[in-house]
Amino acid sequence: MADLRLNYNSSTDQTIFLFEQATFLSGKVQLKKSDLIDYGLDLDNVSLQFTLKLELFARITYVAINLQELLNEAADLVPGRISYYLVDPEEALLPAL
Repeated sequence: MADLRLNYNSSTDQTIFLFEQATFLSGKVQLKKSDLIDYGLDLDNVSLQFTLKLELFARITYVAINLQELLNEAADLVPGRISYYLVDPEEALLPAL
């Protein structure tokens, strides 16, 4: 469990902790105009008018994937554990962004 905690708090290549990234995102209650890219209205492709800027999308992706890996590792440490929390149970979060 100590190794798991150390991994959770250790820095990545970007020297940003997973905890800091998750905390940043949990405090982001609303998107700002500066968080989005506006492609304008295109009648041929009405499904994509707005998207997240790459930096924010990368943060969300990083947190979702790494928190799930952390939860999987933690669940493996509990004998007899067959279920655990899923960050994105329907696998709809990232495609929707």
